[in-house]
Amino acid sequence: MALLKQIWIRSPAFFRALDDIKGLKVLVTQATTHLMDLRKRLQTVDEEVAVRAMRIPQIRQRQQNEVLLCDKLMYMQQVILLIPLISLISLLLS
Repeated sequence: MALLKQIWIRSPAFFRALDDIKGLKVLVTQATTHLMDLRKRLQTVDEEVAVRAMRIPQIRQRQQNEVLLCDKLMYMQQVILLIPLISLISLLLS
């Protein structure tokens, strides 16, 4: 203890520097923890973006399929509407 007291008396800047180092260590630890948290969040966002990007081709294919289905349903409707006319023509021709 006597040695520390002599160092303290002769060099208060030394102990102030030690306190500063301790304070900086706390700040670095907090910053490191914050950075690790940000990296985890960024990884989660990256994964979500990747999943959404993989859905785009599926959505486009579904849209194309819906357009084709709509076209086929319209053709079917036209045929169904023409059936009575075809029956009438068939009766007239026979």
